[in-house]
Amino acid sequence: MPGESRLRLRFITMAWGEAYIKELFEITLAAALAPGNLPAVAPQFDCDMVILTEEGWFDRLRQHPAFLGILKYCRVELRPIDEFITRPDAYGMALTYALFRGFEDLGDEMVNVHLVFLNSDFVLADGSLRTVAAKILKGERLILAPSYCVVAEDVAPRLIARRDQEAWSLVVPPRELAALTIAHRHNTIRGKTINQRVFSMEWIDQFYLLVDRDTMIGRQFPIAVISMRPERVLTDMGTFWDYGIVSEACPTAPRCVIGDSDEFLMTELRGRETARLQIRLGWPSAKQIAAKLYRFITADPVELAGHTLVLHAGELPPTLAEAKAELGRFVEAIRAFLVAPLDHKDHYIWRYHYPTFQKLRADYLASRGSPLPGFDPPAERPPIPSPEEMDSAFEAAAAGVTADMAPQQISSPATARSTPSLFGDRVAGLAPMLKPHLPDIDPIRRAAAHRARDRVLVVSSNHLARRLFAGVGKTELRVDDVLSAPCGQSKTSAQRGSIGPPGRFDICICELSEADLVRSRKLVDAVRPSVRAGGTIFLFHWNRDMGRFELAQQLINADALVFDFPSRIYSGRTLDRADSIRRWDDGLAALRNSSVRMQLRGVRLLAQAMWSALTTNLRGDAVACDRLPDACTSVTIELEVMA
Repeated sequence: MPGESRLRLRFITMAWGEAYIKELFEITLAAALAPGNLPAVAPQFDCDMVILTEEGWFDRLRQHPAFLGILKYCRVELRPIDEFITRPDAYGMALTYALFRGFEDLGDEMVNVHLVFLNSDFVLADGSLRTVAAKILKGERLILAPSYCVVAEDVAPRLIARRDQEAWSLVVPPRELAALTIAHRHNTIRGKTINQRVFSMEWIDQFYLLVDRDTMIGRQFPIAVISMRPERVLTDMGTFWDYGIVSEACPTAPRCVIGDSDEFLMTELRGRETARLQIRLGWPSAKQIAAKLYRFITADPVELAGHTLVLHAGELPPTLAEAKAELGRFVEAIRAFLVAPLDHKDHYIWRYHYPTFQKLRADYLASRGSPLPGFDPPAERPPIPSPEEMDSAFEAAAAGVTADMAPQQISSPATARSTPSLFGDRVAGLAPMLKPHLPDIDPIRRAAAHRARDRVLVVSSNHLARRLFAGVGKTELRVDDVLSAPCGQSKTSAQRGSIGPPGRFDICICELSEADLVRSRKLVDAVRPSVRAGGTIFLFHWNRDMGRFELAQQLINADALVFDFPSRIYSGRTLDRADSIRRWDDGLAALRNSSVRMQLRGVRLLAQAMWSALTTNLRGDAVACDRLPDACTSVTIELEVMA
């Protein structure tokens, strides 16, 4: 028989819950039916597919166009996983056992079968499986590749719209899917991008760097297993899939990582609100990130994070090598702290979930008349370490590592390398170091060094309690005018022409109220064409109460700080400056009074404010870079405009 001389290959995919089952059959399997995927692979192998899902869906799914389409190329079997999905907080364990069910029936034969895994929310570019097949035929036993998360609500309708209804195939070339992925990347990618440091995720296990508008590179803890032929027979699972399957199934096999999206691209659909509560303004240091990772990380992900991944919608840029080195420095600083990752075989999170998971599983099977063989619930649960104990263990394990790396050590944007100028003199007319506002304007002051006034655009809100940038730029506009006019042309400027031709300005300073800061994403889109590539857009907001930045969560919820440029955040720390600023304001107000007594009081208050400002500014810790302190006077967001 022809099939007996071919390598055996099994596709394994799964989904549970109506939304994910529909996503699997409407999008994921349609992408697998693209010409360069399953149709290209099936003739080269003895293929079958196992679909793991809820038993109640079997009859409907057997009639689905995706199921019928796959039958043209390989055998298909539906297998139930109802016993694994009885507890929503044990997703990792349910996924592990579901995937294992996809090949445990092979028994001793599993070491001779190439297993290809595809989750329900993974969408393949056309030709991706052809690449995997070619590597298998060349002898690769373990193949890994990244997935990149996108906003499902934005991307899924676009994918469905281009699906061929007759063939039920979704054909998206790699660079088209890469462009879609970069344009609609999820916050869980944006919040893990080291040169976009306005916000970050609480837990960071992936690291990205935006090279240009068409290119992003990354490193991931872990990288997804796409295909493996186990080196040994597995009879049960004792570890989470992503954190131990490589060492369990293929401990000595070379790791073949497909890092270039031209060869293999897998986009992962993720709901817009997923992990929103984990978003924080600013960025942690390498040690702070490592301390979080240490609570769950194992050796496999730490090893795999040494591979650099490239997602690109165009030709590779000439700056790619420099970008890889930049990303590598930061990730290697993190890996230096993870010298003693947890044992995947005795992971305390697995131990915590295992008894309850198996008890619920046994109860479910017993209710169906199929008791779980060999399951004897442990009489006593092993001790589970507390977060505090894990933190202490991390400090002990990382005691020999002395060099930390703060995010501001990442080179781009480059404001901190600029030279101060007399820009600060334009703000209030006195020597900058004597002003209590200096730390707040200092990032902008440095970036504006030696810039001609007619190359600076100032956009300000209509109602501001404090104006620090009036008169700085030759062109000054109002936010409402910029946002209400088409193509960057404002009502205010209509009488004297548009904002200017593309790239007219080197710097745009947007001085914003609370309401306009929430609209900052739209404002940046409006002014960006007027700022040259390599120029800078600043968003400046004075925190009127000079305490906690109460607007932070509103900005996160509105996606107001989701930008497509390298970025960073600065915060003017309150420290002891609030009193100086109030004295400054009171002093200026008193000087405007006609009473000589009040004017003398104003002089005294200004002198006190200037002396206090001088001592604070000389101390050099009045501005926080890439993080948000507990209390602040201002927030500045810097955006580096890309071509």
